[in-house]
Amino acid sequence: MENKVKTDIIQESIDTSVRSDVKEFYEGSGPILFTLAAAGELIAPWWSQRRDLDLRNILKKSDHLSGAMYNFCTKIATIPLRIVPKDRSIRQHVLLAEEYTEHLQTYTEFGAGWAQFVSKWVEEYHSQDNGVFVELIADGAPDTPVQGAIYSINVLDAARCTRTSSPEFPVIYTDTNGKRYKMHNSRVAAISQSPSPRQDMNNVGFCAISRCLTSAQNLLDIAVYKQERMGSRPA
Repeated sequence: MENKVKTDIIQESIDTSVRSDVKEFYEGSGPILFTLAAAGELIAPWWSQRRDLDLRNILKKSDHLSGAMYNFCTKIATIPLRIVPKDRSIRQHVLLAEEYTEHLQTYTEFGAGWAQFVSKWVEEYHSQDNGVFVELIADGAPDTPVQGAIYSINVLDAARCTRTSSPEFPVIYTDTNGKRYKMHNSRVAAISQSPSPRQDMNNVGFCAISRCLTSAQNLLDIAVYKQERMGSRPA
């Protein structure tokens, strides 16, 4: 009953709001705007930035999901990084490949290293419908083409990245101070799981957590039910 009241209030706020973009987004979604998950919590429908935030929350609260994600990230992060030259017979290419390998291992994620970068990348890729976004850091402004060497990379917060339909500026990044940056296509890399064929979605996908959301909810409900029955938490 409480969840129904919450959904009705949300629906009423959308109908009453002056924001036409919100009304257009939810138009045709039907009376059920949110799906239940995480023992009574609400998960926004596909797709909105709110949904990706909800997916992050359920990932942290589900022992099964968070454990599986940690094991997967750890296994991927332990794979050694090695850049191989196209022609091993050219000594200069071999030395350059070794230099780039050491550079990525040392300076990725602002000095935190390659393992941390891979762990973040894997988690974002599997838990965000919006996908994962990587900043390619080089000299120059974010909205200008890269000229020269890329000397560092880092994973951007997908919740702060907005996909666009522009081939030249595919991503707009909103910083914590509210400033927005148009990212040139040579300075950002974006990928998502099962990208939507809908043109207006700009390759927003459907991630692994979204695909197992019902199963995760079922396991959470069982855990909560057992805790209530055994007396470790109130009914």
